[in-house]
Amino acid sequence: KGAVVSKRAHPGTTVNLNLSEPADVTFTVEKGFAGKRVGGTCVRPSKQNKRAAGCTRWLFVHQFKRALATGPNSFYYSGRYVSPNNGKTGTLRPGPFRMRADAVDAVGNAGAAAPLRFKIRL
Repeated sequence: KGAVVSKRAHPGTTVNLNLSEPADVTFTVEKGFAGKRVGGTCVRPSKQNKRAAGCTRWLFVHQFKRALATGPNSFYYSGRYVSPNNGKTGTLRPGPFRMRADAVDAVGNAGAAAPLRFKIRL
């Protein structure tokens, strides 16, 4: 279920996607954390909600943009990024992640978001 990126055997991965027309694609990477379902949303676990149903909270890690052509496209993704808060370089730590691709063409038409789940393993 999704790509697996291993730091030891494979230091990165190739992202492949196919576009029907040229577009600027924004990729958003989010990390999954354990959460509890309260009032229809997934919140941080606490003493008050310990009996609530479990869920996965997705927290923003980083975002990047690529201008891609019509047809099949691929690029290398190393899992390294520059933090928007302090400008320091970071690396994705082990755990579950999801990457969402949002494409917008030259006219401003947005395509359907394409999510991809993957794990970073030691």
